Amino acid sequence: MAKTEGEVSEEAAGTPRPEADPLVDLTAAAVDVVPPEIIAESLGQYLRAWLARIASGNTGALPVVFALVVIAVAFEIWTQGLFLSPGNLVNLFIECMIFMTLGISEVFVLLLGEIDLSTGYVLAVGAAIAG
Repeated sequence: MAKTEGEVSEEAAGTPRPEADPLVDLTAAAVDVVPPEIIAESLGQYLRAWLARIASGNTGALPVVFALVVIAVAFEIWTQGLFLSPGNLVNLFIECMIFMTLGISEVFVLLLGEIDLSTGYVLAVGAAIAG
């Protein structure tokens, strides 16, 4: 049977449409996702839990941060106070700008799920064309 514009089929007319609940409690879902060992009631409780994780060997990025601080202090001593001067920090950022831009662009590509590691190739081709 042919339907005209605006007509609803008998199957569709007889089935009720499920209504979305506008008052969904998202906090209950968040509590299920967050592990209970990282939930803290106060800053002191959080710091005690953090120190317990460090003591158990779950250091995360802490060794990298510690190494960066050690390197910065060593260069500051070696250059007699010139390494962390404002002029030198500006020069460091200017020199590293292309690598930071490439790193940020690669993070965006990976976060979007497009596992494409060709930004280095694009940089090389652009540098070859620019001369």
